[in-house]
Amino acid sequence: MSTRPSAAYINRRAFPNGWNDSLDADAYHWIIEDKGQLVASCRLCILTDLQQMEENFQQFKLPDGPHAFYSRLVVAKAYRGKGLGRKMDLVRLNFIRCQQIVSILAWARNDRLLSLNKFGFKSLGALTIEYPNQKEIATALHLDYRNNLLRE
Repeated sequence: MSTRPSAAYINRRAFPNGWNDSLDADAYHWIIEDKGQLVASCRLCILTDLQQMEENFQQFKLPDGPHAFYSRLVVAKAYRGKGLGRKMDLVRLNFIRCQQIVSILAWARNDRLLSLNKFGFKSLGALTIEYPNQKEIATALHLDYRNNLLRE
């Protein structure tokens, strides 16, 4: 298996009828392939203004940007539990460190909270995530990289 940065618009190729937004064009995407098969992907956006996001992070008191925004970590069912999500988190954290960005945002469902908490992400509160035909409540998270010692 290999991890590599992928060209922009991976979501438009894999999901031509959806799962893309205005952040995709300038986002960084990574993929993991196994024998030529896509088995995991993730996205990272660098934001200068929180209003660039569809999610309402403006409701929380945050430091001035730029902010990195973790999103769209997906691992194929047959490959879950093998550390690929953690590998994607480390790839993004290392990239962020090289960019000297100190504020990282994410949102997570309950099944992902523990893994992000292990990296030092702290809960900001509830966040409503809107999809075309539904809404869900997730937890908004923030990592202040200036005060975080990366626990790898």
